[in-house]
Amino acid sequence: MPNPTQRRFDRVEFDAECELHIHGQPPAVVQLHDISLHGALVISPKELELEIGNEAELILYLSNEVMIRMPSLLRSKREQQYGFEVQRLDLDSVAHLRRLVELNLGSDELIHRNLEALVQS
Repeated sequence: MPNPTQRRFDRVEFDAECELHIHGQPPAVVQLHDISLHGALVISPKELELEIGNEAELILYLSNEVMIRMPSLLRSKREQQYGFEVQRLDLDSVAHLRRLVELNLGSDELIHRNLEALVQS
């Protein structure tokens, strides 16, 4: 995992259940620990059959009609914690994720810095 001082994206703690879809496996219910514009850290109650570099899709339901779909690559795993890097987001998911991070960061300056880092990556 990268050194926190090297991260270009601020993470916000966000405690929520979400679904993790892994090709060829039934969806796993995992606990979201933190999230950023570039990725997420989840905790699973059981070990998942995933290796570094594997693709998965994390789905976070904000309400019955609102969800964030995060097609991702597994970048880190330690015990039952899994760190994912977002690969691409649809426009609705980008808008919802931006708003979620913005509300939890509480700073316009921080959200603009994160958006600039996202555009540069």
